[in-house]
Amino acid sequence: MVKTRLVDTSGVKIVTLDPQRSKNCIRRRPRPPPPPFPPSFGRLHLEPAADAVLLKIRAAQERLNFEIRRQYSLYEETLKKGQ
Repeated sequence: MVKTRLVDTSGVKIVTLDPQRSKNCIRRRPRPPPPPFPPSFGRLHLEPAADAVLLKIRAAQERLNFEIRRQYSLYEETLKKGQ
């Protein structure tokens, strides 16, 4: 058996290479599980809030479109009166 030191981002590790095997196994350290998200970031908690926000955005867009159409019609009337 030959012992070799490999350097990777997690530090220095001793890896044993077995010449008898066709494939040498390098054992990697398991990653820790990802941290759990707080309940306020869960999908179920976001959906009602997102729906409410979308409804507010849609209502604001409708008000804005109505105001744009109103201003444009006033502008057209002013142009017709000027001619």
